[in-house]
Amino acid sequence: MKIKSELGIDVTDVASENSWIQDLALSEDIVTLMSMVVIILQPALDKAGVSMEEFFDRIGAEECDALLSALIGGVVNFTPAHKQEPLVRAIVMMQTKAEKAAQKVLLLLEDRSEKVDKEMEAQFQSMIQKPLNPSSSTPQE
Repeated sequence: MKIKSELGIDVTDVASENSWIQDLALSEDIVTLMSMVVIILQPALDKAGVSMEEFFDRIGAEECDALLSALIGGVVNFTPAHKQEPLVRAIVMMQTKAEKAAQKVLLLLEDRSEKVDKEMEAQFQSMIQKPLNPSSSTPQE
């Protein structure tokens, strides 16, 4: 209820096109994820005496992935049983597509890096193979 009132997100709406869960599964909306985490964890953090700044200073990419998985898992667990399997399949499919896209980007970056390295090496070799201009090597008085 609090997530809907503060963020306008109905966590039970997982079937609509471009839903919040799709954006989270594709890791496209980290701000929404962190906002949801703040709303969910705030009472427990207050009780433990941990500030939001301390909490976020201590988490990294792996912890964000774990938070995302826990959040999506919680939503799936509270989804009616007859909708759980299609929802899980859709999430897995989205994550698989995102992983494949990320792999393609990494391969393109590696390929570009190799090309830049070869180009720089060729330019360096060209520079060291040029003879020095004799007039520029004599000291001037």
